[in-house]
Amino acid sequence: MPIIQFPQALLKYTQNKSSVEISCHSFFEISNYLKTSYPELYQLLFNQHGTLHSFVVISVNAKLIRATDQLTLTDQDVIGIMLPLAGG
Repeated sequence: MPIIQFPQALLKYTQNKSSVEISCHSFFEISNYLKTSYPELYQLLFNQHGTLHSFVVISVNAKLIRATDQLTLTDQDVIGIMLPLAGG
């Protein structure tokens, strides 16, 4: 099954899970999974229309994904969710 990996900054929204196995094979299924399993995380990543915020970066097998609507996953895929970090 595909795996979603969460960065340290998002663990407070995932019950401190750094990764989860999912039975999803499209980005639509992933968004529904996040909406039901991690509603606070979903609200952080998606806008009120269910569209991924432009500042959220998605990768599959360490390759950045631009067209999430065309995403098809295999059982060996690893999905990364990244947020920009600011510091000073």
